[in-house]
Amino acid sequence: QTEAPYISAQYFGYTGEVRLGDFPVTISNIALSAPLANNERAISMTLKVHLHENEFTGSTRFDVVGQLQENNSIRSWQFKRVELKEVEIKANVKDAFTLDGKVTFHEDDPVYGDGFAGTIKAIFTKGVDVSVDVNAVFGKKNTFRYWYVDGKADLGTGIGGFIKVQGFGGGAYYRMKKDGYDPAFSPTGMKYTPDSTAGLGVKAAVIFSVGDKKLAKGEAAFEIAFNRGGGMRYIGLFGYAKMLGNIPGLGGSVTD
Repeated sequence: QTEAPYISAQYFGYTGEVRLGDFPVTISNIALSAPLANNERAISMTLKVHLHENEFTGSTRFDVVGQLQENNSIRSWQFKRVELKEVEIKANVKDAFTLDGKVTFHEDDPVYGDGFAGTIKAIFTKGVDVSVDVNAVFGKKNTFRYWYVDGKADLGTGIGGFIKVQGFGGGAYYRMKKDGYDPAFSPTGMKYTPDSTAGLGVKAAVIFSVGDKKLAKGEAAFEIAFNRGGGMRYIGLFGYAKMLGNIPGLGGSVTD
């Protein structure tokens, strides 16, 4: 069209079969973005590859960005770049295990700058009852780089008698500081943000239950962190306990 935003679309689709090598591909959620900075627009789409009889799938979402060029009142679109938003992998092998992972890319984030964050959850069901969650963040903010890796293994029914070990957790980080509690940020529940004055940090945790884990469960963790120059920032034991989270015979729950 002759007026801004110069291009619009109500629907995108395709016909025929798309393949990547010998593997079938599905393209979905094709959309035209709102106008971006510098007279740019993007076509976004999700690309999913089906592997090994659909037990494994890999998918990615990306933008193909173009810029409007004007020369003597003649307008044309020029390819500028491809922006990768996220990459996912999923697996569901019957009676064996499931896998669900994602990597998300961020750019000019006000807190984390440029980089990416990845999560993966694996549940093993054949012969064992174990689930593993791992989260990792790598990035750069201003003039320094940082990273963070965190994981937790849930042993299902646990190990032991009246007091059971339900799982283990731990991680390490560099140029980051503890910034409250947020279960959505990491498997062990602690949130970290970039800090140029921080050095290396290491933590380890054990997850336990007393009696039935529906009645009492908790986590005890050890953590040590250093300053950028090598001096100790802090060292401590941290933990929590949830008691009577689900009282048998009663309709509600109580949290302490």
